[in-house]
Amino acid sequence: MKRLGLLYLAAQNLRRKPFRSFVTIAIVAIAAGTLFSATLLISSVNRSLEVGMERLGADILVVPEGSQESGEAALITGVPTSFYMERSVADQVAAVQGVDQVSPQLFIESLISSACCTGHVQLVGYDPDTDFVITPWLEQNVDKPLDRDDVVIGSLILANKGETVKFYGHDFNVVGILDATGMGADESVFMTLDAAYAMADESAQDAATALELQPGQISSVLVRVAPGTTIEQVAQRIKTSVPGTLAITANELSRSVTDRLSGFLKGFIVLDIIVWIMALLTIAAIFSMIVNERQREIGLLRAMGGKRG
Repeated sequence: MKRLGLLYLAAQNLRRKPFRSFVTIAIVAIAAGTLFSATLLISSVNRSLEVGMERLGADILVVPEGSQESGEAALITGVPTSFYMERSVADQVAAVQGVDQVSPQLFIESLISSACCTGHVQLVGYDPDTDFVITPWLEQNVDKPLDRDDVVIGSLILANKGETVKFYGHDFNVVGILDATGMGADESVFMTLDAAYAMADESAQDAATALELQPGQISSVLVRVAPGTTIEQVAQRIKTSVPGTLAITANELSRSVTDRLSGFLKGFIVLDIIVWIMALLTIAAIFSMIVNERQREIGLLRAMGGKRG
C-alpha cells in the first residue's frame, strides 16, 4: 500500500478545498503586498527627498516676505507661480556674514497654450555667471552654455531634446532634459535670466497676454553658506539684515515636504494596518476550521491503522 506522506496529504487537501485554498493564498498575498507597497512607498519618498535636496544645491532659499508657500511649492512640486523682488536683494544677501555664494532665480508662470504642455508650467530663469544648481549639470550633459533661445526641461515636460517649444510667443530650443528628481524641477523649464527678460520684452507683440516683468526683477536667491558656518545662524542674519525677505533653510524645506506628505502616508499606513488585521482574523478563522477538520481526519487515519511519525 502506498504510504501517504505529508506533502501528498497537503496537496490533496488543496485540491479538495480549492476555493478555501485560493482565498487563503489571496489574503496572504494581499497582506504581504500592502506591507511591501507601504515600505517601498516610504523608501521612495525618502530617497526622492534626499535627491531633491541634493539637486537643489543650496543651504538657504531667500524669497520676498509673504511668498514662502509659493516659493516652496515651486521648488517642491513645480506648481507654477510668479512673484518678484529687486535683484539688489541678491547683493544685500551676499554681503551678509557667513554667506559664501548667492545666485538669483526668476519664477514665471507660462500661458496655458504653451506648445509643450497641457496647462501652466513653471519657467525658471537663472544666472549662468553665479548659478551652482543648473550649470554643473550642463557642463556634464550639454556641450555649450545656454544661448538666449535655449532651454533645459524637467523630466516630466512633454518635449524631446532638439524640439522647439514656445513661451509667450518666443520659440526656444530644447537642448537638454534633466534627470528625474521627484521635486519641482521635474515639471519646470530652465532658461537664462537674459532669455527670460527678452521673452518678457517681446511678449507685448508676440504673446496673447504680455508678461509683466521688468529687467532686474528676480523671485528668489539661492544661498550657500561658508564652511564652518551654521546655516540657521546665517538664515537669521539674512532675515535681520535684508528687510522684506524670508530666509528658508534646506531643513525647513525638507520638513515642509514631510508635512505635505504626512497625511497621505498616515492614511496609507492605517489602511495597511486594517488590511493586516482583517487578514489575520480571516486566516485565524480558516485555520480554526482546518484544525477541527484535521482532528476528524486524524481520527479516521488512526482507525485505518495510521501511526505517528
